[in-house]
Amino acid sequence: MRARWLIVFALLPLALGAADIRLLEVEKEDDAYVFDSLTFLQASPEAVFAVLLDYDQYPRISGVYKESRYIEPAEDGRPRVYTRAEGCILWVCRELIKTETLHVTPHSHISAVVESAGSNLSSGRTDWWLEAEGEGTLLHYRMSLTPDFWVPPLIGPLVIRIALKRAGSRAVLRLEGLALERPRAAD
Repeated sequence: MRARWLIVFALLPLALGAADIRLLEVEKEDDAYVFDSLTFLQASPEAVFAVLLDYDQYPRISGVYKESRYIEPAEDGRPRVYTRAEGCILWVCRELIKTETLHVTPHSHISAVVESAGSNLSSGRTDWWLEAEGEGTLLHYRMSLTPDFWVPPLIGPLVIRIALKRAGSRAVLRLEGLALERPRAAD
């Protein structure tokens, strides 16, 4: 009897439409750390897009976010956001502070470009490309960050890769769940 329950709980995420992570890579390119993922989500591009632009929800997507909000727009009217994340890698804990300008193409692309003033990064950029696939969304996510702080040269890159992969896997499942909670647009 107990084995049956274990099988049911193991298969439950599949029945609920758990995200299908097709690619998950972390590379170090010069001084930048680049996180690349390709994921199928069982939610519409419109719903996923809405969650990604709802910065109040970011702590629900990932527990590393301690603050996340819109701030005063850029001079050209583009939206700007502030995020503060905290994470520990082995014994070293860091805050990642980003002020970013958003560039948005409705329901298909979001780009967040780091402003070095107001951030503890030398540079950075995050892109989300959304594409309808069947009843869901194919989400390509690419984040490139160049820290403005010291990262231990031998162990730092490896541990950052492990931490980003772990956090990224959990975040896409939460993103999908939040998108599925949103009401569907009338056809």
